[in-house]
Amino acid sequence: MLLTFLFTQCPYPDKCPTIANKLKGTNEVIDKVGMAQKIQVLSVTLDPGRDTPEMLKAYSQGYDKKRVNWDFLTGDEEAIDKVATHFGVVYYDQKGTIQHNMKTAVIDSKGNLVKVFSGTDWTSEDAAKSLREAVR
Repeated sequence: MLLTFLFTQCPYPDKCPTIANKLKGTNEVIDKVGMAQKIQVLSVTLDPGRDTPEMLKAYSQGYDKKRVNWDFLTGDEEAIDKVATHFGVVYYDQKGTIQHNMKTAVIDSKGNLVKVFSGTDWTSEDAAKSLREAVR
């Protein structure tokens, strides 16, 4: 599993949109090597007040129209905060814009944390390689 945190109204092209594009690229790589059925990609919103299920669906279709193994999740603020904090995500609302660090986690089929990518200094190939190792 590949797990990340973002929000649809992100005004910074080098943050959430970059992560979404990396996830799209990772999906393309794992699809080419026949692993798409073994991998789940989850993106959790950090802005549940504005990111409704409908907003998340529209956002996701801009990146992956098939959405075979990529789901966008929301929930109540307390649950999101608990999960985000568990993975080292620090976030807060600053004048209506969510500010946050970026963490993308690779989790194996037993629920073990295999790797955490920080920021955007990783490639789709890096993530695909970690995912391949996680499903062995």
